[in-house]
Amino acid sequence: SRCFWTTGTLATTSWAPRGWEELSGMDEEQNSVRTFEVCGVHRPNQNNWLRTTFVPRSGATYVYAELRFTVVECFSIPRVTRACKETFNLFFYEADADVASPTFPPWMENPYVKVDTVAAEHLTRKRPGAEASGKANIKTLRVGPLSKTGFYLAFQDQGACMALLSVRLFYKKCPSVTVNFTLFQATVPRELVMPVHGQEDWKIGRCSPVSPGLLLPSNQMKVRGTEWEGTL
Repeated sequence: SRCFWTTGTLATTSWAPRGWEELSGMDEEQNSVRTFEVCGVHRPNQNNWLRTTFVPRSGATYVYAELRFTVVECFSIPRVTRACKETFNLFFYEADADVASPTFPPWMENPYVKVDTVAAEHLTRKRPGAEASGKANIKTLRVGPLSKTGFYLAFQDQGACMALLSVRLFYKKCPSVTVNFTLFQATVPRELVMPVHGQEDWKIGRCSPVSPGLLLPSNQMKVRGTEWEGTL
């Protein structure tokens, strides 16, 4: 399904830039892609926001956001000001329904919860008369804890020249498995639902429909990371 985004530009001057724009571009394999780009490096006081649509959390208390992006090296941009940045901020906002609008939640930290300031490991360089070129960055950040029906992700630019190429959201779980006629349902590991604090994460299995009709003690297996562990 198509993901729709909302942009917001909060600049303190009357000549505020347009902020984030959805543009066509080429990826590293020269495939046509749609990207979100911003590049207000020649103007001070940048505060440009980009927000996803409402994302159901599907039972997980923590989700992972895999970001693919490029950032242009400030020193390679002609006549760049000291306000140029090579980072951006990632936030999230929780809600029990799709309540966001162009003005709500307010475009600021608190009510948005900051996940991290994201820095580029690889910087692209701007050459005179040519497009910026370089390697894309891929970073995965953990978002949460989450407790409501869903959430929004938001990206804040404060003066970078960058492109957001893709965002992938996912959470980890152990798949359902049958061991020695005992069925263990698919489960989200406890560390993605609540802090473990050193406790073992044991799950109780149930006999499968084709198991022998014997009276056996409860069968258990332990979750470690996203793998089942233990013997029956």
